Amino acid sequence: MPPLQRSDPYPWPWDAAADEPLDATRVALVCVAVQPSFTAATVGAEAVTVTIGLAARALRQAGAAVVCVTVGARPHPIRPSALRTDLAEAPDPLIAAYSDVVIATVGLDGFYASPLEFRLRAFGRDRLVLCGLGAETAVDSTLRSANDRGFECLTLVDAVAPHSPEVAAHTHSSITMSGGIFGAIGTTADLLGAIGAAPPLPDGAGPAPSAHRLTVTPQEVPTP
Repeated sequence: MPPLQRSDPYPWPWDAAADEPLDATRVALVCVAVQPSFTAATVGAEAVTVTIGLAARALRQAGAAVVCVTVGARPHPIRPSALRTDLAEAPDPLIAAYSDVVIATVGLDGFYASPLEFRLRAFGRDRLVLCGLGAETAVDSTLRSANDRGFECLTLVDAVAPHSPEVAAHTHSSITMSGGIFGAIGTTADLLGAIGAAPPLPDGAGPAPSAHRLTVTPQEVPTP
């Protein structure tokens, strides 16, 4: 069976051979909307951000890629939204420090008008682990687009912060319906155990922040 035996609704990843260890070089941790406006608009954001930071450090040490995605939400004249972001909003500095690339988008979907897919393919990563702030908005929108592009996805339920816990519960349920139409859900501890990642180390220990981190803004995205 694949490495994550307790992920729901199937052992993740679905395409792993029975005796195949979870290969970190095929995995990318995609950290979505870990930025000030979403910290203010979600429940439990501070604790979740700490979990994401520990996961990013451990997974990067194990050989996984870490991708940080900031999102933008412009005011709409007809359908006003509670979400307002500065399109130049910076990500959480700790998450950014342990990322291989920081990508800014102009919508709530990390793939929209951004080179996210290109970067993931260039890194050779086809198994995505999603985390971030806005479980039922930015994280879910990015997850659905990743699924449409053929990535095998795992959402870490303890590493996402919701706007509304009740709505987020339905969002997690929608991931697992029909046998996992949008992938599987699991926990950070199970993933780190399956991938053979070392437990998070104290501050100042472990791998140094990425010296080769790229920052890509919407203005740098090539147009057809």
